[in-house]
Amino acid sequence: MGKNRSIMKSKLLLSLLILLSFIAKGQINTVKPSINKEFSARIYPNPAVSSCQIEFSGYQDNEITEIRIMNLLGSEVYKTTRSSSENIEINFIDAGMVNGIYLIKITHKGKTVIKRLVIQS
Repeated sequence: MGKNRSIMKSKLLLSLLILLSFIAKGQINTVKPSINKEFSARIYPNPAVSSCQIEFSGYQDNEITEIRIMNLLGSEVYKTTRSSSENIEINFIDAGMVNGIYLIKITHKGKTVIKRLVIQS
């Protein structure tokens, strides 16, 4: 049990370091979801197995929303833009995503929300 806890702490630290590197490079606007009352997003299920849903709140149609998913190495593994407030389903197999931890960056009207996604079989 101690080994699993140590591995989880290491993964969490690595996630934090990668997130900080994105912020330092100016790739992430540091708007906190709890502060941003204009819009939000919910990812479910999380952890997920083969796909997940992104549920949007406070988004308006005809306004571009960009969704980017990055692995913990900072590589972009999925990107889409949309002008609809409808929920979106992401199929991990179609996107070439494997088990691991990912960061989902959702940008709408110049504001950014970042969510963590865990994929596990």
